[in-house]
Amino acid sequence: MPFFHRLEYDQLARIGIFYLEEAVLDVLHEAAHSDDEKEVWLPTAKISRRLGIPASRTGLGYPLVRWVLDKLLSEARIRRLSLDKGGARYRLTKEERTKRCDDL
Repeated sequence: MPFFHRLEYDQLARIGIFYLEEAVLDVLHEAAHSDDEKEVWLPTAKISRRLGIPASRTGLGYPLVRWVLDKLLSEARIRRLSLDKGGARYRLTKEERTKRCDDL
């Protein structure tokens, strides 16, 4: 029996959420170190594409990535820039950026 089958459902979910958060934070960390100033703030669609997570087939955009972004916002690990034309862009907080650089 594979290792994961010995874990409870909630444990598997927490592991999955952890890795989704890390993937989103890695994408934002890479953008923060880009030479292109426009890359510092990324829209949800670009984050989703870089992660390989497709848009919802029901036209709801990127609900999984939006949920992760909302969770990271509530934990003050990222910031959101709301745009007049709708939508939002995200980046790491200064503290998270420093923490992730220290981990390298």
